[in-house]
Amino acid sequence: MVPQFKVAFDIGRCPQRAVYQDTVLISHSHMDHIGGLNFHVASRQLLSLSPPTVVIREENRQGVDLLFEAHRLLDGCDMRADLLSMAPGGELSIRNGLKVRAFPTFHPVPSQGYTIIGTKKKLRKEYSHLTGKEIAQLRKEGVDVQLEVESPHVAFSGDTTADFLTENRANPDVTHAQLLIMECTFVDDEVSIEAAEEFGHTHINRVLASAEILRSVGHVLFIHFSARYKAEEVTEHLKGKLPDWLLRKSSWLVEGYGKSGSKTEAKGVVHGADFL
Repeated sequence: MVPQFKVAFDIGRCPQRAVYQDTVLISHSHMDHIGGLNFHVASRQLLSLSPPTVVIREENRQGVDLLFEAHRLLDGCDMRADLLSMAPGGELSIRNGLKVRAFPTFHPVPSQGYTIIGTKKKLRKEYSHLTGKEIAQLRKEGVDVQLEVESPHVAFSGDTTADFLTENRANPDVTHAQLLIMECTFVDDEVSIEAAEEFGHTHINRVLASAEILRSVGHVLFIHFSARYKAEEVTEHLKGKLPDWLLRKSSWLVEGYGKSGSKTEAKGVVHGADFL
């Protein structure tokens, strides 16, 4: 969850705070990433909140429609939601000056990541020497004197191989985000890169191979570690493998990984003051 933008990236479960996120961006249809969607929609209706905006891949639309219909039959809830289909490259305006753009990711089922992008209007250079009256006159004549400037705030990878980094090398809204939230399922050498990528996941050694791409990212938050690890093991491996420059601007979400190694529900809240 990114509360300052009222956005939830995926919703495998629906803790209470997630109910108040107006937009849910679904990266793919595996149950641990979409299983809380019905609860989210129904809870907002129960609390008289506005219907949420839910973004999915077009390939998942029929399945999500069926999920909603099943809940209507079982619960009697209307399941009011603004369900939008989007493909990589697609955009959605969240509010004035803020939009979301999808980018390609690589998983066994159709998937995509999302970047939250701030926008503002800036006077075009060729008109910077003009007076206010002259600019106003051009506007009256229908001349577009401004251009849109983008500032990528948060990028979220969802489940994917590290190929999303190289694929988006030419996509500055991912590689230049102030905060990149990316999966890193395997952080040791007991699982090979090939085994990790067979199931569409990122291995730390592939991150290291593409590390230079991350120099332009403001901060990296690693998530989605295998349940085979304890929290302290994740920390040990990341501190031991990441180069110093990347370690200094990295964090990892391990709240839900207990000392026993069992995975419990993590809070998963990103506070903008910490990263943005």
